Amino acid sequence: MSQLLTIGKVAVLAGVSRDTIRYYERRGLLPKALRTPAGYRLYADSIVHRLDVIRNAQKFGFSLGEIAGFLRVRESGGKPCGDASGPFSRAFRLPPEPPPGGYHPRMRAVRLPAPGETLRDEKVAPPVPSEGEVLVEIHAAGICHTDAHYRKDPGRARLPLTPGHEIAGVVVEKAPGVESPVAGDRVALHYLVGCGTCRHCRAGAERFCSRVEMIGKDRDGGWAEMIAVPAENAVPVPAGVSFQEAAIMMCSSATALHALRLAQIRPGESVLISGFGGLGVSAVQLAGVVGAGAVIVADVVPGKLAAARDFGAHPLDASKPDFADALRAATAGRGADIALDFAGTPASRTAALRALAPGGRLVIVALDARPFSFDPYRDVLAGERRIIGCSDHTRADLDELIRLAAAGRIDLSRAITRTVPLEAAAIAAVLDDLEAGTSHLRSVVLPFS
Repeated sequence: MSQLLTIGKVAVLAGVSRDTIRYYERRGLLPKALRTPAGYRLYADSIVHRLDVIRNAQKFGFSLGEIAGFLRVRESGGKPCGDASGPFSRAFRLPPEPPPGGYHPRMRAVRLPAPGETLRDEKVAPPVPSEGEVLVEIHAAGICHTDAHYRKDPGRARLPLTPGHEIAGVVVEKAPGVESPVAGDRVALHYLVGCGTCRHCRAGAERFCSRVEMIGKDRDGGWAEMIAVPAENAVPVPAGVSFQEAAIMMCSSATALHALRLAQIRPGESVLISGFGGLGVSAVQLAGVVGAGAVIVADVVPGKLAAARDFGAHPLDASKPDFADALRAATAGRGADIALDFAGTPASRTAALRALAPGGRLVIVALDARPFSFDPYRDVLAGERRIIGCSDHTRADLDELIRLAAAGRIDLSRAITRTVPLEAAAIAAVLDDLEAGTSHLRSVVLPFS
């Protein structure tokens, strides 16, 4: 009897899908030893029992990793699951059916509760996926400078809120109406949730949808153990791409790619990158992918300038009085064809605009509401320079990034210079560093580290 048929029979007897069986086997929650033509009935009984155990333990907030670890201890001669001294005893002794009034499951999350308040560790009800949605167990969630803006100016976000918009993990459940992804699939999440029906959404420009919601700003985000999102927001992640890399691709890398596309970069053109963080690291590599000529990085943090050199860029200290002369020298006296502003200060934008060659393009990416000054004739009209706004990215950008990473054409692992646990104090310290100016490039939260 084929393995697939055996899985199918087990699935029918256990009342679950083949994908569920495969997923829980991969996570170490179900043994493979009994999956034979002669043993599928016993294995099915084991699945029914274990799924009751898994679901009951999850209702008490235990992660799948914790449950798998306890089962391994139990099967190697450890304490039985009903032992009152065991950490899972209360969850594992639950009856199969919920008691009157139901259970009150909880998961860990880091929340921004109200304006003027600090980040807080909370136990909250895990999300329940609605029709067309999937439930994702979060394995990595990036910390972006945008998150620091939301903390500093809570009026930009819908509070109370679980922040975090750079997310990757594993699908653990799909709601009715979803064909894919399925349980066990590795995914990263496109953080823009559009209406799906307006002309912008139909054109793949959901960032302009009048009803668009941003994960981690308008709806709960990734600084938690689980999240429910529309299935179409799940971007498949191949096994060769880590969860950490996939997470940061969902914002910094995708926005860098989108900015280069908006600039209509041509092979051989020079690129000035103003501000070297998560966006800058991605932009340097992506500029190389599209065939850029000289790539210059302007920053004021010595550690970031050193990192830019390590990534193959020409670093320039923007605080030096001879910065403009050094930039012209780096571009054979022409100036830069394209400038990407990731620094987000009025001074950096004015300097980048004036550093452009005739016909050059300045793409404004960083969030900053302050005006910057320029001479309309000298800085724009006379040289036919252009100022372009870059708002987020597209789903197509995300799919392309995943393909580039899977093919080894970009490597974002070196961009991740710090990981922290899912704790409010640890995340707040990273946000403090971002506001003060840090030598770290990208920081990632690992909920199950």
